[in-house]
Amino acid sequence: MTIFQSIGVMALLFLLYAMLLVGCEKKIIFHPAKFPEAVKKAGYPRDPDLPNHMADLFDRKEHFTVLDNVQSEVQQFIAENILA
Repeated sequence: MTIFQSIGVMALLFLLYAMLLVGCEKKIIFHPAKFPEAVKKAGYPRDPDLPNHMADLFDRKEHFTVLDNVQSEVQQFIAENILA
């Protein structure tokens, strides 16, 4: 597993954990733009467009926090920022 796959898995787990904490019962729907290679392999002739509310995604300022690879620190960060 590459670092990018690991980040994706961690992001999905973070989302699922957040949904459990707030009692979200909605289904998760993944947009085709998230998986352009799979969409192309399925026969779609071009990359799928981003949803309208994300059209400016690549122009937005990026926000991130660098954490040490320490499970307890990651868990604490998630717990403190889950509803932020």
